[in-house]
Amino acid sequence: MPFIILRILLGVFFIVSGSLKVHPIEFFEFSFVEIGISSLTFSTILARLLIGLEFLVGFFLITSFQLKKTLIFSIGLVIFLSIYIIYLAFTEGLTANCGCMGEHFQLTPLVSLSKNILIVALLVLLIKKHPFKPQSLLIKWISISAILPAFVLPFILNPVNAHSFNPQISDFEPYAFKNEILVDYPFFGSQKPDIESGQYIVPVLLAGCRFCKIALHKIALMDKNNDLPSIFVISSGEADYTISLMEEAGIEYPLYEVNSNNIFVINGARSFPGILLLDNGIVKYRWTGSTFQEKYVLKVLETYLD
Repeated sequence: MPFIILRILLGVFFIVSGSLKVHPIEFFEFSFVEIGISSLTFSTILARLLIGLEFLVGFFLITSFQLKKTLIFSIGLVIFLSIYIIYLAFTEGLTANCGCMGEHFQLTPLVSLSKNILIVALLVLLIKKHPFKPQSLLIKWISISAILPAFVLPFILNPVNAHSFNPQISDFEPYAFKNEILVDYPFFGSQKPDIESGQYIVPVLLAGCRFCKIALHKIALMDKNNDLPSIFVISSGEADYTISLMEEAGIEYPLYEVNSNNIFVINGARSFPGILLLDNGIVKYRWTGSTFQEKYVLKVLETYLD
């Protein structure tokens, strides 16, 4: 009986672990790009499939479907995730958030590895001690019928942005950027951008905005993998906060710190983040956090820049 309870608890753990990654899913997606096994576009699919796999493993443990094979596969899955954690520890340091339990419970690589060692030990214990009994036909059919829903569910809970695969450029009326607003505000960087005669991508961020943090990480990955125009950041709130976000994303862009009133004027909308495409002092395009997808960005750059 204790081993049956342990099996069910481990099944629930896998399902909860997958659920915590669903919102926000972006940082989990970014992890596949950072270790070089996926593009930004395909990572949206890969992340959801892996979450679906966690759902399925958890459900199979609860129903005890093909139990010995499920336990062995679970061990392999945990070891695979542990290899990523070890890589993260070497590349990002021992204080990085591994994302193993989503952004809600941030775990360092050392804590997460300790957790995984415990899980593997418990799974091995189940292989040795859990009774393996023939299953009823009903349990088999319930388990098999859960395969497709398990993989589809992450796509329902957090749908893939349509702009990731089929970008359709919406109409946009270019307008002159109000460069004079920035004149009296603090600037952090080695050289101010020449807004009147250059091409720039400009993230406009609101302090404390969770989606702004996601946008900075996405920009960092796009800038690393593509030939983007120069980038500078405009943000409200304390500059130290925005600089810390950039450091977390592994980037160092010039930064203007403006007040909360003018950030809305510069952004041109009330939703944040706004990412502006500047061309010789003209705002040629404005992305939102949801439309700032790699294929969409590259298509806009090809369309609007000479």
